[in-house]
Amino acid sequence: MWDEAVDLDVLVGAAVVAGEREARARGELVRAARNWSVGEDDFLRKNLGWLTDEEIGAQLGRSEIAVHLRWSRDLGLESPSKAAGWVTALGVARLLGVDGHKVTAWIDRGLLRGHRMAGGRLIRRVRQVDLDLFVINPGNWVWFDPEGIQDARLRRLALARRVRWGDAWWDTQQAAAYCGYKNSKSVVMAIRRGCLGGVQAENQGGRHAEPGWANWYVLRSEVERWQAERMHGEDNLNRILLTGLAVGLSAVEVARLTGGRLGRSGIPMRVEALWRASTGSAGSPTIAGGEVGRLLAGTAVQWRESDRQVFVDWRALPGRFRRLEGALGRVLTHLTPGPSPLAERGAGGQASREDWYLVREVVRRWLRWYGGADAARMMVGGGRGVEMVVRRGVAALRGMGINMLGEGTETGTVGDGLLPPGITIRKKRPTEITLKLTKRAE
Repeated sequence: MWDEAVDLDVLVGAAVVAGEREARARGELVRAARNWSVGEDDFLRKNLGWLTDEEIGAQLGRSEIAVHLRWSRDLGLESPSKAAGWVTALGVARLLGVDGHKVTAWIDRGLLRGHRMAGGRLIRRVRQVDLDLFVINPGNWVWFDPEGIQDARLRRLALARRVRWGDAWWDTQQAAAYCGYKNSKSVVMAIRRGCLGGVQAENQGGRHAEPGWANWYVLRSEVERWQAERMHGEDNLNRILLTGLAVGLSAVEVARLTGGRLGRSGIPMRVEALWRASTGSAGSPTIAGGEVGRLLAGTAVQWRESDRQVFVDWRALPGRFRRLEGALGRVLTHLTPGPSPLAERGAGGQASREDWYLVREVVRRWLRWYGGADAARMMVGGGRGVEMVVRRGVAALRGMGINMLGEGTETGTVGDGLLPPGITIRKKRPTEITLKLTKRAE
């Protein structure tokens, strides 16, 4: 590949000068050159880089060699590719930290204002001011990452503009994760139907003029708007999601409840979007509960906006979570002696490891709701230790006067003498209880 740093024009000029010297040394006559006028010099300066030396010479009635010597030797003008205020495509690529093919594609498609220099070397160049405008335009950031700009000045300009802009470009995978989809197909379909505005970055790599495919990009604000409108049309799905989480089901179990319409990885994103719809831009509630409050109105599910928690006693929804009831029944035979209607529901087998994991998440939800974040942190552990973790959590709830395994709803306050051995409770705030494990005395 030709290195633009080698100035071919200088080499040609040097060769011509050397030829003249040899001619004079041999005694050959050299015809005196016609003097250049001010108008010819102005025409030369104006069209240098836009026309070839041959084309300029044809306009002025001079040879190509004469034109080249005039601007390079007599006038001392810089090569068009190195002129002040201009940057070649290769120079732009180095400044932005991208491949040179991308820059040439931007110029050829008109995304970046520039032109191809006259001659056969296919050099493209851009005015510095046009490059600055291109870099600070957020609409162009689907083609390059402002974080990857190598030039310190341009990078500072782009990052400052991004802060003022307050938005971001997302690919379809990011948009799908935000909306709680397992893949990006629904997002692409929404773009094609016109429900969601997007930009398709054709020939993003700059190497294929007519690629068979191209990535879609959407603005974060546009995805948030579309998600808010779409969530109003998916009230039942969102109620299932919030109710499952309120009971204490894991993201995997909630995904099963939705029949696969939501993926496990997308559930936290959707919950976050529902809570964002419940608060204003400054974090203050717009209405009581906002979107979450509207969805849960008239249901048994409670919500707490201060720490974005939802909770419901599974016994208030009989028959809704049979898988959970069966797991609780089988686990109950290990935790509570004597017959129980709940234990009878889980009769017919020993508690499996999956049952213990399912109950662990439910106990964690109860501790998070009644005891706060510190209390829920004790529910850590898996494998063979999951049974011990569940026993520890149930004992802590009983110490608070809360029986989550019995029939009916039984809650209360912490009383003296109710704690099992090895559990101590220290109050931090009136509404939060911290549980601390102590070593059991031998």
